[in-house]
Amino acid sequence: RAGRAGERDSGRGRAGRAGRAALGSGRPDESCPTESRGRGEESTKHKSKAARQGTTESRRGSAEEGDSLEDVSPSASDFSLPGMRNSSLFEEEVPPEINMRRRTVNRSRMGEPRRRAARSSDVKAGRSTSLLEWAKAVTLTAVAIGSFLAFVRSRKTAWLERSAADFAKISRCNITTYPTWRIHELEELKLSGCGDGLVLPEDRAAWSRFASLRKMDLNNNSLTSLPDGMETISSSLEILFLSENSFTSVPDVIGKLNHLRVLSLRGNKLAELSSDNLPTRSLVWLILTSNRIETIYPNVKELKLIRKLMLSHNKIEVIPSELAGCKNLELIRLSDNSISSIPLEVLSLPRLSWISMSGNPIATRPKVRDKLIPRGDIEFSSSVLGSGASGTVIRGKYHGEDVAVKVFKGRGSLGSDGLALDEAVINGIVNHRHVVSAVGVIPSDDGQWYEGMVMKLLRGTKSLGKVPSFDTVTRDEGPGKHASTMSEDDVRRTIWNVASALTYLHSINVTHGDVYLHNVMSDEDGVARLSDFGASFVCDGSELIEERLQSIEVLAYGRLVQDLYSWHLNVDLPDSIVADEERSASGRGRGTASAMKDGPFRDLMASMLQPDQSLRPTFKSITTTLSQLPDFATLGN
Repeated sequence: RAGRAGERDSGRGRAGRAGRAALGSGRPDESCPTESRGRGEESTKHKSKAARQGTTESRRGSAEEGDSLEDVSPSASDFSLPGMRNSSLFEEEVPPEINMRRRTVNRSRMGEPRRRAARSSDVKAGRSTSLLEWAKAVTLTAVAIGSFLAFVRSRKTAWLERSAADFAKISRCNITTYPTWRIHELEELKLSGCGDGLVLPEDRAAWSRFASLRKMDLNNNSLTSLPDGMETISSSLEILFLSENSFTSVPDVIGKLNHLRVLSLRGNKLAELSSDNLPTRSLVWLILTSNRIETIYPNVKELKLIRKLMLSHNKIEVIPSELAGCKNLELIRLSDNSISSIPLEVLSLPRLSWISMSGNPIATRPKVRDKLIPRGDIEFSSSVLGSGASGTVIRGKYHGEDVAVKVFKGRGSLGSDGLALDEAVINGIVNHRHVVSAVGVIPSDDGQWYEGMVMKLLRGTKSLGKVPSFDTVTRDEGPGKHASTMSEDDVRRTIWNVASALTYLHSINVTHGDVYLHNVMSDEDGVARLSDFGASFVCDGSELIEERLQSIEVLAYGRLVQDLYSWHLNVDLPDSIVADEERSASGRGRGTASAMKDGPFRDLMASMLQPDQSLRPTFKSITTTLSQLPDFATLGN
């Protein structure tokens, strides 16, 4: 091992001397440092190249001759540079230090390489971005601070208003005493039954506080006029009740309430009906029951949007043909007037579906012969089952069975849609398995009127619909509380049962007048029956009038079927009377509903739900068509 080390040292010495001989003197000229440095660098390059070539050749030769690679390895002196110190072996020269690292890069303070200097345009862009970010941050901060201050101010204002409110001095019937605290959020104001104590301010500023008021109830007071300041709430008020007051004419301010949809003036002293002082561009429901109206002026045709018109219990003698200009009219109540004829133009209105005319010369009052029950045959109890406009329902017994006895309030009892006497008469002549009618009627001692009715006490029955709301106006609001879901078979059974009931009624010239699902009762076995004859009547008119009345009821029946399919089967029926966009706005015809498939039943429904009354089928033809359809054939048995 020591011998090999000596050979390596001697080899390095020979290679070093050979290198010095090839480079010349090996010491640079100190008088010309630049030139010597250049020659030194050039000689260094040549030496490095020669050394690499020599090394390669030596390795090849050693491989051929079998020599060791260590004997031909280049020595450190072969890479020496001029001007360097020598190693300990060669004191006159210094072996070079080979630096394999990349060139030195200036470092930033964070220890990362510095990037190249940015151009002036980049600097300007960076400054602009920074300014935008700062501006955005300042803006957001200002908005946040402003919102917070507004919140604090509103809370403080509400606290001050609440603190300033003297709740002990508030009078329900004097709105000038109402505190300003949260009064602008009030949507419904009930001021009924105040009588002479009602105070309605003339000041518009006082009314302007009720900015969100949607419904106001002023029933049962002694009002004869309304303050003009109410015009201030015209942008929000939609429903106004003025029943049981002393108005002799419609107040002027009502015509300025241009968003008013529902107006009730029932039980006042109005003597005429005119579109003057009525909001003709918004009104859809007008209640004028129990007034003193004798005249309906031709300008009533200006009520273009009216859908529901209640005129029962007045003194009307003539229905003007101009009423036919109300093309959107769907329901009209004319009971207990002095009407001897009605224009065919009115009966031919394309959307008219519900009508009542009992208690008029045009209607007859049949005589009950078979279903008479003497009062002494009934056992009355003290259990009251309910009460209504025309009477009270009491629990009793008849022939040992539990019954419900409706006792009328008096000889001239008024129902909401007609006279109690007419309701009793219709119940006394109707008898059908799909109709809920009275077991019998109770005649008075003199036989001139009827004191009440005896009805079966129904258990487990449920109404199939909810009565119309202020939003739906003439249509049932939805399925009944206990009839939210019905199978397809239940729907078909109901359609058949109601059709058979109406076929029977019109065969004896009875117009039901109130064909709705809320008047269809279903028992525990799923048997549906038509009920409630408060709006029913028998017409004593021409055959053409009777045909028109049946066509009106056919449309009502079509609406009933339409609701059944829409609510429970999610199917839209063909309807050429109401546009698709109008049905969607009213909640009928849901966007996800599917159209009814083509076939005989669809054709039948299309013939019912179309505007030309003369083309609508009769109930007899409807039941005949249904009985021929496979889905309904077994239901007629």
